[in-house]
Amino acid sequence: DKGRTCRDVGAMNLYRERLKSDPIMMIFNKVYRRMNARVKYKKISQEEFKLWSREAREMRDKAKANEVTFKEFEKWLESS
Repeated sequence: DKGRTCRDVGAMNLYRERLKSDPIMMIFNKVYRRMNARVKYKKISQEEFKLWSREAREMRDKAKANEVTFKEFEKWLESS
């Protein structure tokens, strides 16, 4: 009904399933969407969001590589 192909729907479903099985990606995605919404409602600027996003991706990668713990990553996201 919405003009999506089976391939598109399947890809979205697979992405959602991967998010559910990876707590690092799940919390990163949640906070990323929250910060992106702040740009939309002009709580922060696009430049501030880009800077935060770059730092958040670096922290996410460190968490995935076990350089920081999940709790440290979560705390950093919530305080940023």
